[in-house]
Amino acid sequence: MFKNKIDYWIKEKGLVGKFVIKKMNISEATFISWKKNNTQPNLEQAYRLSKIFQISVDDLCEEIDEEH
Repeated sequence: MFKNKIDYWIKEKGLVGKFVIKKMNISEATFISWKKNNTQPNLEQAYRLSKIFQISVDDLCEEIDEEH
């Protein structure tokens, strides 16, 4: 299973949520859900986020150990 690192990259890149919301053309509720890892961006959205953060799509997610 994977979780996204959107919150990490926003802080790392010195961005604000409203900037990402506007660039992605998504609702604030969607953005908050992503940040909390309640839902995940689809592949196209992940690609667009990686471009905003100037990272690879792989850097956008982190594998989590389901056993612990």
